[in-house]
Amino acid sequence: MEFFYVYKSLAHPEHDGFVQPVSIEERLLHIAEAKRRLRTGIPWIADSMNNDLKRAFGGRNNSEFVIGADGDVVAARPWSDPRALRADLARLVGAVENPTQISDLDGVGDQGAGDRKVRRGVVPRLQRPGGMIAVKTRPVAGEGEPVPCYAKLRAEASPALLSGGSGSLLLGFHIDPIYRVHWNNAAGSLAFSVAGGKVSPREAKAAEVVVETDVDPREFFISVAGANPGESLHVTVEYFACHDEDGWCKAVRQQYEIVLERDPDAGRAKGARRGGRPGRDGGSAADRRGGEMALAVARIMEADKDGDGKISEAEAPARLADRFHQMDTDGDGFVDRSEIEERIRRRTAPGSDR
Repeated sequence: MEFFYVYKSLAHPEHDGFVQPVSIEERLLHIAEAKRRLRTGIPWIADSMNNDLKRAFGGRNNSEFVIGADGDVVAARPWSDPRALRADLARLVGAVENPTQISDLDGVGDQGAGDRKVRRGVVPRLQRPGGMIAVKTRPVAGEGEPVPCYAKLRAEASPALLSGGSGSLLLGFHIDPIYRVHWNNAAGSLAFSVAGGKVSPREAKAAEVVVETDVDPREFFISVAGANPGESLHVTVEYFACHDEDGWCKAVRQQYEIVLERDPDAGRAKGARRGGRPGRDGGSAADRRGGEMALAVARIMEADKDGDGKISEAEAPARLADRFHQMDTDGDGFVDRSEIEERIRRRTAPGSDR
């Protein structure tokens, strides 16, 4: 009897900080890390970047198969079940004396990413609305030497964006722990820009963080208008990264393509719908309010059908029509992001009649 682990796309990216790899080399790095943590000699099979093996196995993320000597599948489960597997093996090849118990595997799995001396929980996560859908992303090679994807882009679209072409898009930039790097906040904040499509804002910069280093994601809401199914956006992100063990800090520039269609292999980030909690090193109630503000503004800006970064009276949805002129504080016939933010601040201020 031979045992194999199969590395497929991550079912729950962001668990322990890990994000989807973008190359077979990165998948092999993940396998090496799994071997280190599990302290196992069981060999691994790495699926292709097209996830051919996952699809051949039915598309399940944590499936389990027992294959006979003739190549036939003699037992299969959509979700791994160690007790059921042990019963299968006892039936097929016979029971064993003194079978290994979990308690015998002392120390296995206790070498997680938490052994890194870099702060987490500094920057609260943005509050996500329900139903956000992960869309396809891929790195794009730029000029000069290829740069490892220290910061991975995960993009999630609102159902309205994928079905009707206009809606919200969440951009999340995640430091990949496999490279042992972290943000260098003292050098500057992460910034991005978007080319293609009708988007607002087209560029933005993360808020300053009070600690010098951390590994929390940097997240932004943008609105997209009038997109066609499968349309692409090109994202350029710039940030400062450090590797303490190798002793370097440098400016990094990466480019990504976002394809506005569902990614069936992106997995689901556990707890992704929860709002960020304040961190002991700088997160606060004000940070959470900022995230809620970003989401509220993004939802309203979905009405910007021509993607010019402002809403005309003709574009204004019914819920804004009766107060459009109150929001248009400069009287130019349009409502822009700053005017929407000011309206929300007034409505949510203590003592406001809303």
